[in-house]
Amino acid sequence: MAVEISRVESGVVVAAATAVGLGASFAVVFGLFFRFGIAVYAILLRMGLNLSGS
Repeated sequence: MAVEISRVESGVVVAAATAVGLGASFAVVFGLFFRFGIAVYAILLRMGLNLSGS
């Protein structure tokens, strides 16, 4: 019984660590793409392309 409980707990820990790792990776990648998109938009605006629709 104790062996089964420790296996379940280790599985939960592994799943939680995986979720935290994937969440952190997603946040970093999203942040990089967001910054890259803002930079490209700023460059296009400086080149005279009016992307705001007005």
